[in-house]
Amino acid sequence: MSHNPEWFESVEKKTIAKAPPFSKTLQIDKVAAGSPAANLKLRPGDKLLSVNGKAALIENIPELLAKSPSVQYRFSLPKETAFLEVKTLGLPLGIQTSPTSDGIVDQYRSKSEFEKEGLFTLWERGDYDHIKTACTLSNKRLNKGNLVGKLLGKPKSFSFTKLMSAICEIETGSAKAGYEALGEYSAAHAGAETSDVRAVLNYYHALNAKSEKQMGAYQNLMSDAFGSYSESAKITAEAVKAGIDINPTDNRIGLKLNPSHVWSVLEGGSGQQTLGDSLAALSPNQFLPLCFMSIYRGNGPYNDALLPYIAIQPFAKTRLHPLTVLTHTAEKRKDRPHWNSNEDMAKKKATPFTVLHGEHVGVIEGHNVRFAPEFVVVDKGGYVVWAGALATDFEYWEMLDQLPS
Repeated sequence: MSHNPEWFESVEKKTIAKAPPFSKTLQIDKVAAGSPAANLKLRPGDKLLSVNGKAALIENIPELLAKSPSVQYRFSLPKETAFLEVKTLGLPLGIQTSPTSDGIVDQYRSKSEFEKEGLFTLWERGDYDHIKTACTLSNKRLNKGNLVGKLLGKPKSFSFTKLMSAICEIETGSAKAGYEALGEYSAAHAGAETSDVRAVLNYYHALNAKSEKQMGAYQNLMSDAFGSYSESAKITAEAVKAGIDINPTDNRIGLKLNPSHVWSVLEGGSGQQTLGDSLAALSPNQFLPLCFMSIYRGNGPYNDALLPYIAIQPFAKTRLHPLTVLTHTAEKRKDRPHWNSNEDMAKKKATPFTVLHGEHVGVIEGHNVRFAPEFVVVDKGGYVVWAGALATDFEYWEMLDQLPS
């Protein structure tokens, strides 16, 4: 296998007798097209064991990549019974990961606060045995001091574990009992669910409607489920079966940038400039990434989004012009310094970016900015060619793969 010499210092595969235990590792869920991970032929199901010698499960990998000049990854390839060791110059690989199923169960055994994310991950994998174990452990911990409840035969349980237990019954052969429990959960929590929980409920109501040949209800429920939780691979797969368009064209694609509006430079220069100045600086194969910060000068999601940019910029600079941030607000919040801490890191590392201050109205014809941050990429002609989220290096590599050649 040949590897991109600009990406990797060394790549070494070692055959082993058997795969190691995986409770303290991260499992690869997705590999971005065109990414270094794809070049390495990593696959969903492979395991990231460690980064710079530290267990991947406990390492803050985005921060490590932004700060470290050299990074060494160690993977386990279960299908090949092999280790893969990769040394890079701080290269983000373009993978989405989550704890292994055993690791998720261990977290529910020890967590002081209950959260849904791990159970959702197990649900996506169809790992109902681990879901049952995690629910049991969570409720056992909840009842540790509930002596009165134990005596009266009324143990406490987290409401979300009731939902997941009902789903396990549906998925493992007790559909009638499961749907009855699902109905009880829906009645008890009507209108109070978060969008992801509502999507899962609609998913199962849709499957039930499908089994009863109520195809109109099936399609409507699946449309609602996908609209609420499009990140779910399981819901997306069923939405395709229901005939729902899961890849509608983003209405920002093809819109024209207004290059003449004058902005005040807050970072990355001084004085004033137009977006036309940035377009004029693009090489024929380069694109301009724009980050809109409506209302805010900084916030948590913006700060998080700068980490993958810092790490990936040295490897993407032939395709991406330095990031330009457009903000309504000139002053940083003095009581929220953490909202701009990664800007400070970018400046310390000499990562190029520009922050411009001005009004967003009319920046892109026919588009009103609603979120902060909101990302688009424009070509040399000033037309939007990509729009979406850029919160992780996986999303950056996916975006780079989707840009026109």
